[in-house]
Amino acid sequence: HDLPENDRPENDTIEKESLLLGVNAHDDTPVIVPRSVFQEHAHLLGDSGSGKTSLGIASLMTQFIRFGDSSIVVIDLKGDDLALFEGARIEAGRAGLRFRWFTNELGRETFVFNPLTQSHLPKLSLYQRTDVLTAGLGLQYGSDYGRGYFSDANAELLHATIKARPDVKSFRELAGVLRDKETLRKVSPQLKMAGAHLSAIVNRLADSEAINATPDGPYDAGPLENAIDMPEVFKTPQVLYFHLSSAIGSAS
Repeated sequence: HDLPENDRPENDTIEKESLLLGVNAHDDTPVIVPRSVFQEHAHLLGDSGSGKTSLGIASLMTQFIRFGDSSIVVIDLKGDDLALFEGARIEAGRAGLRFRWFTNELGRETFVFNPLTQSHLPKLSLYQRTDVLTAGLGLQYGSDYGRGYFSDANAELLHATIKARPDVKSFRELAGVLRDKETLRKVSPQLKMAGAHLSAIVNRLADSEAINATPDGPYDAGPLENAIDMPEVFKTPQVLYFHLSSAIGSAS
């Protein structure tokens, strides 16, 4: 185990396909876990400041990137430490993997990530698109009485909106359709009232420029050509970093 990586025996397949999690406190022997274990869920648990990010997540992320054969998506909901971001960027460069990021912080550079122009959406039925979007927008509250009623109202109102305008390409456009009485004239006032949370969420997201960029807007070709498209993550190994400060944007 003390040999440099290039000097390891060629037939040592266990080490080559494992992740180093640390060392044994008793004799300093390495603690390794086969990479296949992480095809299921893993949970890192510890007190605040115990090193979950620096000793756990950062180490695992670095090793997965260095394998170079899978995509890594980091969703950082704290957004208060750029060390993990810089580590992902540096390691992606070393591994020859494409690195892109998205942030909701004003004044910071970001790649475009428009949830309504993702390439897989046209392949879904209207109801499937409705289910995906209401789940992503936090508009499914549960199936019990009361909660189920408002969940269904959100879904039905969104379905009616998309059916009326299946070509909608942004939350900004979607907000406009929801305000258009003529387009939704067949939707009952009761449904519109019960689905009011949908309009509130869409209006809030319509204010974020980077998730509303479309070819119809005043944007250069470069940002749109390099926009984040999630289906690509499953086709080509790459690194995506979502730097989302929940402290300043918890509602969105």
